[in-house]
Amino acid sequence: MVNQAFVAAGAVCVLSACAARQPPPELVDARTVYARVATTTEASRLTPQALNEARIALAAAEEPFQKGAPDYLVRDRAYIAIRAAQLAQVQASTERALEEGTKLPGKAADMRARVAAAEKKLDQAANGGVPEPEPEPPPARGPTSALSIDDERRGTVITVPAPSLFRAESADFLPGAEARLQPVAEALTDEQKTKILVETRTDSVGSTVNTGLLLRRADLVRNYLVSHDVKPERVAVAGLEDTGRGETIAEPQSEAEGRPNIVVSLKTPSP
Repeated sequence: MVNQAFVAAGAVCVLSACAARQPPPELVDARTVYARVATTTEASRLTPQALNEARIALAAAEEPFQKGAPDYLVRDRAYIAIRAAQLAQVQASTERALEEGTKLPGKAADMRARVAAAEKKLDQAANGGVPEPEPEPPPARGPTSALSIDDERRGTVITVPAPSLFRAESADFLPGAEARLQPVAEALTDEQKTKILVETRTDSVGSTVNTGLLLRRADLVRNYLVSHDVKPERVAVAGLEDTGRGETIAEPQSEAEGRPNIVVSLKTPSP
């Protein structure tokens, strides 16, 4: 009876110790992060595979804790579970942004129309206010025949070939460059609440155009836009170089500052 009493008492102690064991903070965090991602985001709809991987990672952290494994093992697996849940959240946010981008109409078509209208107005003013008969197709004033206007994730991008504006290896305007930019400036004056980024970029890494020159060109275009009633606080500048992988370096704005809605991109082809 005495031996049985000692065995029973030992069993109670073991059970009490198990009941008293608290999960390490990392496991608590892993549970919290997963619960938040699973219940407050759209990961289950947008990235179900990533969310399932996060669930499996959390279960892999719970298992050694339930079996009484050392805390270091539980902590290591909990850390992996946290990162898996965070990854699911990031992927869901990305998919959500892409989804919203496909729903919202871009400004490219409207911007093309405004640039064309500004060109027509300037042509009429140059002819004493008398509209000229328009042949088919109408001739382009300034850069319209060379520039392109497209909607991208970062906003509406107006791409202008830099050689049509600048002297070679220089930040000085060519004769007539300001007239080429004027329709663009006229179209942008209506964007009173829109962020505008002026960037200059090259086709590929290794271009002979240096970053200082890129920024001086961007500054010159920015100053021109500001001189044509585009509010200075709305216009930022950057010099970007293509990495060849569809990415860029020298990102001009942080996520906290937000993305520009319109980008005036001055593109210099590779030599």
